[in-house]
Amino acid sequence: MPIVSEAQSDPLRKELKTWLENHKHLNGAAILQYLMKHANQPVHVSFIDRQIYRRRPVERWEEYSEACVHGLICTFEEAQMADPQTVEEVKELHKQALLDFQACYAINDQYGAEKAILKARQLNAYLKEVRTPSGALKRFPPPWTAASHMVNKNMSYVLRKMQADRPDLAAYAKKRLTRGKAFKWSDPEEEDARYSANAHWYPVNR
Repeated sequence: MPIVSEAQSDPLRKELKTWLENHKHLNGAAILQYLMKHANQPVHVSFIDRQIYRRRPVERWEEYSEACVHGLICTFEEAQMADPQTVEEVKELHKQALLDFQACYAINDQYGAEKAILKARQLNAYLKEVRTPSGALKRFPPPWTAASHMVNKNMSYVLRKMQADRPDLAAYAKKRLTRGKAFKWSDPEEEDARYSANAHWYPVNR
């Protein structure tokens, strides 16, 4: 079987790599180079932002194992604003405060009634703060929000520049690029190559 070069199998990928190499002084280009190097692997925005902040050339960015660690740490940091047990305890206190209000109101205890209804309102405000309208627990704002903004800003800039220079490469990049709390470059050929390299681990007959 004849060997198919990268230029033959996916000429736009080779041209994109050349374009990025010529513009690697741009943060967005460096990000794309790293993502292409680790194709089909999610890279958390906090990791990318750290590399940009340190002003290292992409050749000196940390290995992918470090990117994985960053992603895991940030996932753990997405903590809920309250635990279920606390919420249940507050709900019971709220219920009791309403009962106290009714009892005080029935005997014309204005001070007791006002005190009970104030407590009920405070407890209800807490429940609204930590729960969604459906009752699910809210989470604290992600610690990587600022990192996400910065990474997306750099990426948008380089894609606009690419669009002005090479619209075909910009369309190709946008098609392969996934953006979110983790960025990923999708490359079916890399996935096929990885599968082929590991194919000998699987028995032919099952």
